[in-house]
Amino acid sequence: MVIRTYGAPTQFDFEPKDHEDLGKALGIIDKEKAAQVTGARFAYLKGDIVHLQNAIAAFTFDVVTNQEILQKIIDTNHIPTTAKPFTPIIPPLMINFETANKMGRLHPMEDRFTFPEDNFMMIGSAEHSLGPIHMDEVIPADQLPIRYVANTPAFRREA
Repeated sequence: MVIRTYGAPTQFDFEPKDHEDLGKALGIIDKEKAAQVTGARFAYLKGDIVHLQNAIAAFTFDVVTNQEILQKIIDTNHIPTTAKPFTPIIPPLMINFETANKMGRLHPMEDRFTFPEDNFMMIGSAEHSLGPIHMDEVIPADQLPIRYVANTPAFRREA
């Protein structure tokens, strides 16, 4: 369902290409070599696309950690929330099984990369190790909301 649109869709005077085709033609995405190294569903990103990915992440962090920018977004869009900025975090990329069970939403476990002999699993996304930051704590209401932002790999088996 489309909630809102801005302007008309761009009309091209050429047939737009898929990002994979563009990436291969520009030499910035290499799925074939990555498949030889790791198997399917992986890619090497090279050159300018790496700069673009890092710039998007940096821009996102710049926006959500800046109270003035957040307030402008809130005011412009009439969003009923606070402009309290997010705290950037580099979280652990693994959590122990006890913590995973407390998160309660990491199933099916077959989708996770686990290391039973070490009592660890790789996180499927940042919230898997961000969520437990305050586990077993009671946080006073006047300290809320607590906002964190992270950019991590997603270690999970997906089709």
